[in-house]
Amino acid sequence: MSMNGVHIERQKLLSFGRGADFLLIDSGMKTRDIAQDEAVLQELDLDPRQLISGQCSGPLLLSALGLLAVMPTSTVTKPQAAEVGMPVLERPFHAAGSLATTGGCLTSQFLAGGAIIQSAGWRYAGKVLRHVSPIGQTDEYVAPCYGGDRSY
Repeated sequence: MSMNGVHIERQKLLSFGRGADFLLIDSGMKTRDIAQDEAVLQELDLDPRQLISGQCSGPLLLSALGLLAVMPTSTVTKPQAAEVGMPVLERPFHAAGSLATTGGCLTSQFLAGGAIIQSAGWRYAGKVLRHVSPIGQTDEYVAPCYGGDRSY
């Protein structure tokens, strides 16, 4: 059940994520509980070479899986992140290698940009993101995916 009362049914086992090209771990009311559920964590058992991202409180799960051992994160759940020793950055997007995190539930464009950068390269990602960004806000939408570098 979502926070808004929408009933959501799982369509695949969590282990399906092991074969995914891109995996997004989103947030929810039970993220902290799930991050402590060993059965769920074992079923996820992700490969850090996959493109894996955590949005909003999703980085709590990435941390529980041991994927953010030394990586600072962007997340809106600072108190919970501090409890598990995750350093939190004050910016909407952070990526290192194949892992990316965003702080906020309206940051999916940064995750999409990060995934495009990883799979197709910087130049192509800039073209795609420029095409879909709101008129007059290209820099605001594209720059975080590049770590603030505006030479796209």
